[in-house]
Amino acid sequence: MLSRLLKTLLSGSLLLGICLHAKELPEYQLKAGYIYNIMKFVKWPQKEKLVVCILGENPFKGYLEEMQKRKIAGMDIEVVHTYSAAELQACDLIYVNVADFKKIENLFTHVLTISDEKDFLDNGGMIKLVKEQQQVKIMLNYKKINAQGFTISSKLLKTSIVGFYEPNKTSEKK
Repeated sequence: MLSRLLKTLLSGSLLLGICLHAKELPEYQLKAGYIYNIMKFVKWPQKEKLVVCILGENPFKGYLEEMQKRKIAGMDIEVVHTYSAAELQACDLIYVNVADFKKIENLFTHVLTISDEKDFLDNGGMIKLVKEQQQVKIMLNYKKINAQGFTISSKLLKTSIVGFYEPNKTSEKK
């Protein structure tokens, strides 16, 4: 019981801890931590492993690949790097590092998409990581996330680092 409580407290403090130490970490190490923590707050279908794909150049310098040593909800994590849209069919989460996301967004269903690309949410992306000063903020296209059948824990939604994207009211920053 005590270890479960300790795990809950530690996992909940990870987002805060990452946020507090943003000045000390390289940008993509910080973003890799955010992606891992976001994945913990998503309800995934039970399967053997979650496949995380990086589409386009890999800016993470091995940081995202560190997730392969961990599990989420008892599932292994595999990180795959690809330049091919055809290889995206096996992905559960895609980190999009290409500017022409709109050309590929309709190629897959029930895939969580994350990026820091300009206009990513305007073009149908789900989660955008926005660096503001020395902090990373999470912008959610909640309508698109729900349309793809994902459920995100209210624990993530209540954090101060989350903002909600509304396509009719504002356009994206950066």
